This record gives sequence, C-alpha cells and structure tokens, in this order.
Amino acid sequence: MMKDIKKKIVTTSLGAMALVSGLTGCNSNTKQVSSEEKSNITTEVPTTEEATLSAEEAQLESNREQYKEVALNSYETYQEFYDDINVTPEDIEKLVKILNEDFEGITPDDIKSSDSLMNQMIFSNNMHYQIDKHIFQKNEDTIKVYDQPRVSELVSNDNERIKEFLIRTENLRYEVYRAYATGSKEDRKNAMEDAAKLVDAEAISYRKGNAIIDDDYLSSSKTMLVSCYEKNIIFIFNAVSANQPEMESSEGFTINLISNVSVSVDKDGNKVYDYTGTDDVAFADGKELRKLLAQSEQGKYIETECSAEALLIKKVKENNMSQTSETKDFNKTELKSELLKKKQVLSMVEAAMNNQNEESKSYSYRA
Repeated sequence: MMKDIKKKIVTTSLGAMALVSGLTGCNSNTKQVSSEEKSNITTEVPTTEEATLSAEEAQLESNREQYKEVALNSYETYQEFYDDINVTPEDIEKLVKILNEDFEGITPDDIKSSDSLMNQMIFSNNMHYQIDKHIFQKNEDTIKVYDQPRVSELVSNDNERIKEFLIRTENLRYEVYRAYATGSKEDRKNAMEDAAKLVDAEAISYRKGNAIIDDDYLSSSKTMLVSCYEKNIIFIFNAVSANQPEMESSEGFTINLISNVSVSVDKDGNKVYDYTGTDDVAFADGKELRKLLAQSEQGKYIETECSAEALLIKKVKENNMSQTSETKDFNKTELKSELLKKKQVLSMVEAAMNNQNEESKSYSYRA
C-alpha cells in the first residue's frame, strides 16, 4: 500500500519576501510587520511523494505471489481432476489463502466452497465411484482414473506434524484409490486393512488427548483442515467396509464409526444440526443431537470441522466490515485533505493579491 509522505514548504507572498530581506540588517530603521501582514504569510508543505512499501507489506505481497504459484502448480499437475469438478486455479488460490489465514478479498461463500474443495481433494466423488463399483458389483468401465490432488502440497512446512499427518492420510487415500481403480482383490484387502489401522491409531490418539486435532495452537483454518482429514479417514474406511457401524480398537474399546446426525453451516456462520437416521425420533432442539453426534468418532470430527468453518465465516464477515469502515474513513480523510489544500491555495492567492494592491497604492502615493 502506498503512503503519501508530505513535507512542509514555506510559501510567502511578494511582500513577505521583501520583509525577510529587510530583517537581515541590525539598524533601527527595520520595517515593522503589521498583524495583518503576518496573517497573510502562510506556510504550506511542498510535496514529494515516495512510493515505499513496509517490510510487512512487501512480505505479504511476496506471499500472495507464492499462493498463486502454488495454486497454479496444483492445477496443472491435477488438471483432469479439477476440470472434472469445475475447479479453477483461482478457486485453489482462495483455498491456499484461507489455509494461511489471509482473508483479503475472501467472502463467507469462499470459506464454504474451500471446505467443500478440501473434502473432494481427500475423498472425491470419483473415488467413491471406484469403490462402489466393487462393493456393489457394478461394471463401470467408463469411470475415469486420474491422480487425486494433495492438500499437503498447498501448505507450508512450518508445522511438520501437520504436514506429516496430511501426507500419511493422503498415502492411505492413494493406496485405496489405486486398489479399487486398477488393483487386484488382494490389493483391495490390504488397503481395507491399512485403512482400519489408521482409524484405530487416530481413535487411540484422540482418547489419549494427543491427537493432532487437540493442538491448542492450531489456527481455525488448520483446525478445519485436520478435522476434515480425520473425518475422511473414517469415511474411506466406511466406504471400503460397506458402512461398518463400529470396530474394535486394538486397545479394547469400541470405535463408533457412523453418526446419524449431520451438521452444516449457514451463511451467517451458525451450525445447523439434522437427524439422518431412519428410526422415528424427534428432537426438540440441537442439544440432544449434539450429544448423539459426540458418541461417534466420525461425529466428533464433523462437529470440530463445522465449528472451525463457522468461526472462519464470522471472522471473514468481521474483517470485511472492518475494511469497509476503514475505506470510508480513508475517503473522508482524503476529502478533508483536498479541501484543506484548496483553502491554502486560495489563501495564498488572496495574500499575493493583497500585497500587490498594497505595493500599487504605495507606488501611486510616491508618484
């Protein structure tokens, strides 16, 4: 952002310049300056505009260039995937910005669409189809097979634990996808076993309070990301196990895999709960639904992801309101500055004309 730096200049009328030359001597005949003449001497600032960016602003601009580059690289690498779901490089760039907590130009709808994009990137509709054709014995030879993108390639290496977790999850996704898209029956068996192992490991970590999602220092966007991945680990296992409702942990507790409660976030950043079960159950409010949601591993991650998404939407709305207010204040300041400049110019012209009139009268008198 450019900053105007104004320097003061001193402008004097012709009469005032003559006055200054008279004050340079020490004799007693020095001309006295009347209060009226003093009022006609105005000070103004001669301006030299310098375009300088602060170190912070320069870094921000550099980061945004990197966001564009990272987004374009991802699009070009996985173009067939992105084109199949109508995602552009600009859509990917918005996701990268959100993951880096840069909300310049971001809207609440961008938050919602970026969350949906993350879900597609880790567990796409295309992957669902590849799995379903084996689960339900469908002859679907027309389903496209292409590389699935990695969100881990969109985030920095600042947090090694997050990066490692994302890559580990994406490696499982890759194994499952290849097994069901082009692999053998043995490949599919191994993939399902590996999915179960990862679900088990994450459930144990969650109960011990040392899961990645328990990190209190995660930003809202990173919380949304890791909970999205945690949730989809279970979704992948559910898909390959034909919606197995629960499994036994290696440490002896039961892992509930399926929740009959769904959560969504409205345009104002409020969570909306809905019961999706088939039994005839009525809930007066969301309190009972939240309890039911918390009973399953899947539900806990869904709740956390939606909470982070809701918080981001509210943050973006507040940010946009603040920017609008700052723009209005800036415009008012600029208008006042312009009016002040005009008044100063008029004052200078008036002072010069008055001095010229005084000199003209003096000349006529002498003549």
